[in-house]
This record gives sequence, structure tokens and C-alpha cells, in this order.
Amino acid sequence: MVKTLRILRMFPRGDVKYSPAILMARELVETQLRQMVELGFDDVIQFPCTKGMLRHRMHKQLMSPVSYFITENYFGPDRRAFFEGEAGQKPRFGTRAFERRTFMRNPDHGVAIMDIHKYEPDEAKQDGSDHIEI
Repeated sequence: MVKTLRILRMFPRGDVKYSPAILMARELVETQLRQMVELGFDDVIQFPCTKGMLRHRMHKQLMSPVSYFITENYFGPDRRAFFEGEAGQKPRFGTRAFERRTFMRNPDHGVAIMDIHKYEPDEAKQDGSDHIEI
């Protein structure tokens, strides 16, 4: 799974690297769930589940804004927000440079980048912002 996700996220052409990576599994314990999210899966769906829940989760990946973070060694979904929900959406100021790309996937039109936010820690030091580790 690690190798497959790495190939997907580092694909050099087109929108392939923005493809949703969704793991479907039965009865994962919390430590296994955390491992899968840390690997960079966009979502983990556990079965059994209802058709409505599955439809909602797929729609969220395909027709809703999604943010990916890019760091020196990571390109993928916001792992913190996966576990913290709306609390994970708060602005963050890290000690290392990162980029956040917000985009929307559409099966008919591909990927549309909606916003790019670049964070450089040296810039934040100059404006007196508080720093927290991301």
C-alpha cells in the first residue's frame, strides 16, 4: 500500500496524483485506522455500511473541495483534519515550509485547483505570528 500510494501521489503527468485513494475494509481497530490515514489515504470506509453513507463519502471526495498538503516528504490529504474534524480546520503555523492546495475533483471535467496557500516560516517570524508544530 505504501508503494502504491507513493506512485500515485508522485505521478509526474496530469491529474493522476490528485486521484482519491479510498481504503475499504472490515473492522479496523483504531491503531490500524490511524496507520492507514498516516499513509495518506483520502478516506477509510469500514464495512458493513449503508448505501447512503457510502454515497455521501464518495460525493465528498468527488464533488466537494478537498485540501492536500505538500511538504518536503508528503503530498496528500490533511491527516490532522481526518481525526479532529472541524477542529483540524483551524489555520496553522508550522516550523517548516508547506503548501496547501484546495481543489475539486469532477469525473466529467477532471481536477480544478481552487486555491494555493504557501507558508514559509521565515515570513511568519517577521509578522510576529505564534508558531505551532504541524
